[in-house]
Amino acid sequence: MRYLLVTALIALVTAAGASGSTRPHLALLQASPVAIGGTGFQPGRAVTVSYRAGTTTLRHVAKPGPGGRFTLVFRGVSFDRCRGASVRAAGAATLVVLPCSAPGGKPSIGGTIAGFVRGAAFAPGEHVRVTGRVSDADAVTASIDADAKGPFALRLALPSSRCGALFYRAVGSLGSAATFTFDGPDCKAP
Repeated sequence: MRYLLVTALIALVTAAGASGSTRPHLALLQASPVAIGGTGFQPGRAVTVSYRAGTTTLRHVAKPGPGGRFTLVFRGVSFDRCRGASVRAAGAATLVVLPCSAPGGKPSIGGTIAGFVRGAAFAPGEHVRVTGRVSDADAVTASIDADAKGPFALRLALPSSRCGALFYRAVGSLGSAATFTFDGPDCKAP
């Protein structure tokens, strides 16, 4: 009996420590109207969230639910990817989207004829749809979420070819967009 009680207490302390170690996290969920999500916050404890983009600064208070999650919608406000934004809340790392005019702020992509595609400066966590095509072959599409700093990497299953033009396009759910074109060798049959 004592063994079961000690085991139960250890499990309870371990679970409490694991749930308390979750660092609060902010995410930009939607561009228009701006929607911000939070996870890992203390359930039921009010959290002040500030959103700043250009000259616009807004603050709202959220009350995380039992799982420590919340969603705030800033009605009448739209996120403009190239203006950038920052989102803050106590205890969470600041979410920053650099304006396109800042060094390293403009979304970009690059790729290889083998289908490897890398993107940079997309909004953190943004859902990105990537399309690739070699010359006149059918386009291939895949989706990925940018990581917490904005880059992503994936491989598209392009038809094997060493000839012709290569075209990639990436469009994000929050307004990020970039293209990459490479004019490969024009291989003609003899």
